[in-house]
Amino acid sequence: MRQSSDTSSTDSDRRLDTRLEQLRMIYSAVPMSLVAVLLNSSILSAMLWNVVSPVLNLGWLGATFAVSLYRWAMFRRFCAVPRERQDTHHWWPRLAAGTLASGLVWGTTSVLLFTEDSMLHQLFLAFVIAGMSAGAVSTLSASFPLAAGFLGLTLLPMTWRFALTGGAIGYVMAFMSGLYCIVVTVSALRLNRTIVESLQIRHERRMAEETIRHQAHYDALTDLPNRRMLLEQHAPVRQNGQCV
Repeated sequence: MRQSSDTSSTDSDRRLDTRLEQLRMIYSAVPMSLVAVLLNSSILSAMLWNVVSPVLNLGWLGATFAVSLYRWAMFRRFCAVPRERQDTHHWWPRLAAGTLASGLVWGTTSVLLFTEDSMLHQLFLAFVIAGMSAGAVSTLSASFPLAAGFLGLTLLPMTWRFALTGGAIGYVMAFMSGLYCIVVTVSALRLNRTIVESLQIRHERRMAEETIRHQAHYDALTDLPNRRMLLEQHAPVRQNGQCV
């Protein structure tokens, strides 16, 4: 019974440790992600300035900057917290809110910035969206739900918008957009599995090292410091006595 309880506790610790490391990985990628968001959104807004209503253009760009500012603020607050006090319960919801809001804003480009009369601008918009989605795979795959949520919010509206245009080209573009969404989502899933396995192996190695150190310095029956630990602790005292 006790062994089962110890095993359950160990599994729970491993899951918590892995989830916390996933959180730290995604937060560490926030600065790079924000640079890409701000650059791409500014370029997209400039390229569509003459073909999209300035009100819609600036409104979308302002929303992008507002979400980015929120994500930067959360990143700074997370980094200000001492490592030992960082927890998943408090910071995961904030991370998810910023990430999904960013995906939603990029998804609205299919409604606000889609130009029905210019195939060239449609392709440019699709190219930017595809690039942002590819970047999300590398920065968000530590958490597959976040990655999948961002990709769905970003790519599915584009697929739907191309389908609404009708015609052979519209349907082909919708099919290719949907296929791309599936491919990048599967890639995010595979990368997520690799990351999680790596984090779990690292956690198990660290726990094994701590167990070895504990067994080397504490008695197996009484769990009291053994002779080796006492000798190591008193070694500096003996050395100082010899010097005197």
